[in-house]
Parts: sequence; structure tokens; C-alpha cells
Amino acid sequence: MSRLADFVEDHTITKFNNLCSSNEEGVFIVIACYFEVEEGVDMWLPENATHFDPKFKLKIQVGNNEKETIFLLWLFCVLIF
Repeated sequence: MSRLADFVEDHTITKFNNLCSSNEEGVFIVIACYFEVEEGVDMWLPENATHFDPKFKLKIQVGNNEKETIFLLWLFCVLIF
């Protein structure tokens, strides 16, 4: 398998316009343009973490030549020293 296929797995790949008009819920791989960071990176450590396990949140503005919206990205990392 290719790296792209490994990353995508069984998630739906969709265009930005199709996502905006969809009522489906779930995880999607979206083809869109990134314009700017809307809100900076927030980082926190869960209270029950047994090792350094930071969580990150980032709001970015994405869109195409017709529409724009804000995506909220949640990033989970596990760092073991």
C-alpha cells in the first residue's frame, strides 16, 4: 500500500463544496485551500496522563474560490522519553 492509502484508510475523500452541502457526520479527508490561522495553538495536558501526552487545538480558515469556513483541528501526541 502507498503512504496515502495508509493515511486515508477507509475515510471519505471529498471536495470542500461537497462537505459544505453534506449532512453526513464522521471523519473526512477534505481538499481545500488553507488561508490563515484563525486562533493560535492551545495546548494542554490531560489530568489522568501517565506520561507526557499533550493535546493541541488549532483553528484554521479554509475554503475555495466560492466559500470559506473555520476548521478546528485536534492533534493528539504521545511522547515517551
